[in-house]
Amino acid sequence: MVARKLVVAACAGALAMAGLALPMAGSAVAAPGAKDDFNGDGYRDLVIGTPKANAVTVTFGSSSGVGTGSARSVTLTQNSPGVPGALEPEDEFGENVTGGDVNNDGYADLIVGAPGEKVDGRADGSLTILWGGARGFRTGGMVLNAPTAEDVRFGEGASFVDLDGDD
Repeated sequence: MVARKLVVAACAGALAMAGLALPMAGSAVAAPGAKDDFNGDGYRDLVIGTPKANAVTVTFGSSSGVGTGSARSVTLTQNSPGVPGALEPEDEFGENVTGGDVNNDGYADLIVGAPGEKVDGRADGSLTILWGGARGFRTGGMVLNAPTAEDVRFGEGASFVDLDGDD
């Protein structure tokens, strides 16, 4: 169990460093249809989950890299307008974050894991999908709970993949 946590932490750290280093390497290049372009402006956005704070911060990209200041970023919790669920200290909302155009509307959607989410009659854990759009995350989302009792800590890891090639 400890080795697994170390491997996950090492991979997460390497990915975060790589994501943070990209904007510093030069100007960003527009990437239409990128799985992490949540506002559809053609530039990749940076997402950082903070599970101890039950939050996810999205910093929007631009031609000069990721933005700075509150106008270029948004922090989301389960208490944010349009975000389904209710904030509880043990949820770990933001433990895992990924993106992809789940509803095929041309905007990447944010997928947030909350492996500590408690739902009566289900194993712990959930994934929240927040719909991306031209104005950010203002159109709500949906929650997927652990499908079986064996899926304890559902949402601890997730990846978006287009399995049927329709995107």
